[in-house]
Amino acid sequence: MTGASGLEQFVAMLLENHEDALGDGGGLVHRFRQEQAHRLAARRYAEMAEVDRRVAARTVSRLHRQLWLIDERMGGVFGRDQIEPAARALVVRSLGVRDDSAVEEAETAYAQLEEIRRRIPLAWSWKRARGTEPDDERMRGLEAELDVLGGRYRAAWLRWAGKGG
Repeated sequence: MTGASGLEQFVAMLLENHEDALGDGGGLVHRFRQEQAHRLAARRYAEMAEVDRRVAARTVSRLHRQLWLIDERMGGVFGRDQIEPAARALVVRSLGVRDDSAVEEAETAYAQLEEIRRRIPLAWSWKRARGTEPDDERMRGLEAELDVLGGRYRAAWLRWAGKGG
């Protein structure tokens, strides 16, 4: 990373953390290492974006969650070769550069996804995972919205990749 710009260094750090998170997920030591890497990334992002560390930590977490959604290893649309340019586009967008309509559309869909997820109680999600959820039409409607927004998010990234990303 010597000689690389601050943006390139941060993107490399974000990708390294992403790969680490996809790897061995077990153990307290692994989790501690991830937390340290997250704090370091938040500190670097705070310096680069000139925001406080709390805002930076939330932004770095959001960037990680978005990478998880688009990585094919987690059911997303992009292979490893496309993750780096997508990560760079996400970081540039998070820094306020609004020059890519597909990334803008993906960000909007992601914000809506997060809002819908917050409206679904965690207890209901756990019951759903176990197959014991109560019959709740409202929650099923929210889950259907999540599916639609997830499709819109993936489609925006596919459009982004199609134009040379």
